[in-house]
Amino acid sequence: MVLPRRARKGESNYPVFDKYTTVHATVGACMGLADAPPWMAFLATVVWESAEPQLKREYSELFPRSTIDTPQNKIGDSVALLASYYAVRKARSEK
Repeated sequence: MVLPRRARKGESNYPVFDKYTTVHATVGACMGLADAPPWMAFLATVVWESAEPQLKREYSELFPRSTIDTPQNKIGDSVALLASYYAVRKARSEK
């Protein structure tokens, strides 16, 4: 079994934001629509970004791009989730 390697420059999972960042943003928006508490959105992104490398190692066939995220990509994905969460919460509170 070949273990996934860390993403390299020019690949998905390397830059701060990539095409998979939209998935994280969608999760944040859904959590905002579900009125999840802020701590849950924060916990969701921390747990996912912590567990993702191990999941990619054990179940790489389930990921379209199984390279390991760079630190900047983990931060970008977390920011996307939290920003969309708070944007939805704000929009809903202004109705």
